[in-house]
Amino acid sequence: MITVENKCGRLLEVSIGQDISQQDVGEMVQAVRLHALATKGTFVLVATLDRTSAFAPEANEPLLQMLVRDNPKIDRSGYLLRARYGSLALQVDRLVRSAGNPNRRWFDDAGELAAWLREALDVTERQRLSVFLGQVAPRA
Repeated sequence: MITVENKCGRLLEVSIGQDISQQDVGEMVQAVRLHALATKGTFVLVATLDRTSAFAPEANEPLLQMLVRDNPKIDRSGYLLRARYGSLALQVDRLVRSAGNPNRRWFDDAGELAAWLREALDVTERQRLSVFLGQVAPRA
């Protein structure tokens, strides 16, 4: 299951759970696109992938197309993974690098992600970011 929500200002929250389908990826791509089109100026995206182990190979191309297409609308985009190594880290690293936007980064530490995104957020967006990242399960 994937959720895409804009609860505060320019902050778009994406939560990617376990066992996501190709349909889930398609719906997420569409939801992010609609948000990008509706937003005047740029926005900040935060995504948690801490419960995901890997994307299906067929998800890579639509995800990369979304990242590249939405680059002009991104102020910052940060992705939280549960580990620095593994299949998902390799996939996300490749996607982020291939998107060609230095304002897209991935992290395996919620505090580092938050610190980097906060630089682009106002006070209420920072508070909402803390709430959103507070929902992430601690690493074992």
